[in-house]
Amino acid sequence: MTTHPVPVTEADVMSALEAIFLEIKRVRRELRPEDHLVQDLDIDSLAALELMIALEARFSVNLLNDPRASAVATVAELVDVIRRQVASAPHKVASTRSPRPGA
Repeated sequence: MTTHPVPVTEADVMSALEAIFLEIKRVRRELRPEDHLVQDLDIDSLAALELMIALEARFSVNLLNDPRASAVATVAELVDVIRRQVASAPHKVASTRSPRPGA
């Protein structure tokens, strides 16, 4: 097996955020990078926890133990933290080469 980061685009994260926001807040809304999580989106501490857990599951990242994640104020900052974690995490991908006989 080889390891390499799997790229995640801003659009990937924004789409996931919108779906999770709808699930948590029961409000369909197009999120903007400049939206503030607390002031604009009315994310309280419980909703923030639910959001982080759902994002961890979706992107295989560890937001709850990342001080950068607990300091985010805007959607753009949250997207950046997720993309950085995904880019720096090794992801195992099965090699396309067949093993050598007898190896």
